[in-house]
Amino acid sequence: LEQSTKAIYPSSTSSRTSVSLLQRPINCVLFHNVRPVLIASGASGMVQLFRVRLSEEGNFLQSVRFSNFPVTSMGMLTGGCSIMCGSIRQEYLMKYDLEEGAVMQLRLPKCIPNQNIGRFAISKDGSLLAMIARNAQVYVLSSSSMELVKTLSAPTDLASVQFFPGSNNEIWALTERGEVIIWNLNGYQHLLRDEGAVRGTKIRLSIDGNTIACGSNTGIVNLYDVADVRNSTEPKPRVVVPNLLTSCDSIAFTHDSQAMAFSSNVKKNQIKLLHIASSTVFKNFPKRHEKMPNIECVEFSPHSAFLAIGCGNGQLILERMNYYEDY
Repeated sequence: LEQSTKAIYPSSTSSRTSVSLLQRPINCVLFHNVRPVLIASGASGMVQLFRVRLSEEGNFLQSVRFSNFPVTSMGMLTGGCSIMCGSIRQEYLMKYDLEEGAVMQLRLPKCIPNQNIGRFAISKDGSLLAMIARNAQVYVLSSSSMELVKTLSAPTDLASVQFFPGSNNEIWALTERGEVIIWNLNGYQHLLRDEGAVRGTKIRLSIDGNTIACGSNTGIVNLYDVADVRNSTEPKPRVVVPNLLTSCDSIAFTHDSQAMAFSSNVKKNQIKLLHIASSTVFKNFPKRHEKMPNIECVEFSPHSAFLAIGCGNGQLILERMNYYEDY
């Protein structure tokens, strides 16, 4: 493993550690919800755990590799003891017990047609899993028993899905046509249009539940007030962010919803950081003379002191956000 530490934009705000992993691309990054641990996974089927610190040595903790299982989705289960991994190539999930090192294969219930489970979201409490399925459907499953809890139907194929922060009863989704759908598992449904979207690519809700970001294939990211979205079928964006040159593939909010990172994997150097209250994109992140690889995924640590960036060339970048003190 090669590592290097560099100062990055501006030096009083952030510093960087990077490590080159034995897999490319890195499709998923995830911070442990309690312990200072970063989890990365990707096309090789390997899940790797690292201690979170800006040190050049001794960060690797453990790893596991799933055969013929390029990981395309990953989520934390109840208590942070296990993670769930999905692949667009397989019709089952892999559950990895972080403490025991045990691996378990979980298959869909027989009432669901055979299909891959490569795109899913897990509720905050870890009890439910919502998978994007064929025929514009979402299957909501119990993460412990894999029993089918609910089947949700959209008007067209889905691009992205997320549970509402802190809830296991409400699911938000973005269709490939740029429609936002809000489902309540008790039966309520609300549909609206993401303004100007040609093709929807990514949806993300801020942790406080007040802001929703919708990314599209044009690179534009629209931010809406959740209250406006709930009460209108044609809400107006609070902020329109046109800074990406290519399709938006990943979005992450800080824990206090002050900032948002967003990126594209189509071209190099396509990552931006937005200060939400002022609608300002940091012009010096990344620095012009520092070329970033194609970026597949971004995520903040639980209290935003770190930003993890997974890249197409297998590089895992860890930014220390000095504005925040706690992991």
